[in-house]
Amino acid sequence: VDGDALRRLQELTRDQFPERLQHGAWFQLHRFLSTAGARADLGGLEIGDLGSPPERAVSAKIISRSELDQLQALVVSPRSGIGNGALRTSAQRHVALMAGYGLRRAESAFLRGVDYQETLCRVQAYGPHTLKTAAADRVLPVGLADPELASLMARVRAEGHERIIDPEPQQSASPDNFYDALSRLIKKVTQDDSMGSHHLRHTLVSQMVLALHWDSAAIDRLVGDLPWLAG
Repeated sequence: VDGDALRRLQELTRDQFPERLQHGAWFQLHRFLSTAGARADLGGLEIGDLGSPPERAVSAKIISRSELDQLQALVVSPRSGIGNGALRTSAQRHVALMAGYGLRRAESAFLRGVDYQETLCRVQAYGPHTLKTAAADRVLPVGLADPELASLMARVRAEGHERIIDPEPQQSASPDNFYDALSRLIKKVTQDDSMGSHHLRHTLVSQMVLALHWDSAAIDRLVGDLPWLAG
């Protein structure tokens, strides 16, 4: 087994799996074969020069404004596949937080009422809830999202909700009960099986980058060829 053999096998299996899964699997295999214990684990199979590892796949896809509108409408619908009204309310808030502030799934699910502080929103670890990285501990301006979301956060804090996505002050959200259905809805509205909730985060970041460079890079001239820029 060498680098050429791995690349040929990767090409042969390219159409069999989603792109990100495909890249991740071959990256992990390359890393495993590069370890000292790989030869013993493979029963003495000769491992040649593997060369550089495959490039890690980073999804640059985003969700358009119309797709996000469809998603938000579907999430609260009985046709969403999300079990009941309370779960749908939680899922709706979950989508709004991820899209409005670029939060990761767990960050949105565990954002508390006390983390909303008038003009600031604090993303922080507490109790058993941890963050993905040290840099994920951050403070966001409430004004980053639309006023409707800021009003929602103020209201649920005033009502005494423990977490923003809790449907009622005394009723805790159960995000594990809607994650799968929400993932299916995102795939449905985008017509893309590789899309997921993390792309809500990608979308906000892309919008912010475009806003920073809109005038300096004359991005408005590309709207005719890339109409999604206008959204």
